[in-house]
Amino acid sequence: MGYTKSEIEKIGNTLIYLQEKIGERISKTKAIKLLYFLEEFSIKKYGRPFLGLEWEVWHLGPVSEDLYAEINEPYMLNEHIKHAHVDGLDGCFIEPRHAFVDDEFSDSDIQLMDILVESIGHLNASQLIDKTHLPHTLWYKIAKENNLLESFDNKSRTTTDFKINLSELLSEDKQEMYNIYLESKEISRSYAM
Repeated sequence: MGYTKSEIEKIGNTLIYLQEKIGERISKTKAIKLLYFLEEFSIKKYGRPFLGLEWEVWHLGPVSEDLYAEINEPYMLNEHIKHAHVDGLDGCFIEPRHAFVDDEFSDSDIQLMDILVESIGHLNASQLIDKTHLPHTLWYKIAKENNLLESFDNKSRTTTDFKINLSELLSEDKQEMYNIYLESKEISRSYAM
């Protein structure tokens, strides 16, 4: 699946916004989990995902494979972020290449990101992973239905191709908004490619 320039701009600037608002370097794992929760927040509130990324069930929770690869080695997002190391800390961190640009964001988008930062931005990567593993989550439901919990626990498996369908979070009144989102995304992608 390819991304439009607008989608790449929004993903990159979302990462920059979160890093600026949280005020510390964000690890790859924390960034991925924050973006997943941003998708959940958005679909519950507005009936549409924030970024429209595809999420899979991995051992550390929901992961967008494209985003995982991009944070390790930015290619599409190279104009927005770079891979950074932080002295004294293990892992990969993101570092913005420029200040936040709000061209792709509505006022409600900014408000939603602020809610995310205020509610869970202070949590570390492990705490965010724990939140994705709670029994009421989509990750847990899919992992349990597909007998993945034991293989994740005993570390015999780290990734899967099982997709997380965020539309399962929709209330009945938001389903129509989600369908409109899918149609408009398809139309805009056909003209943007």
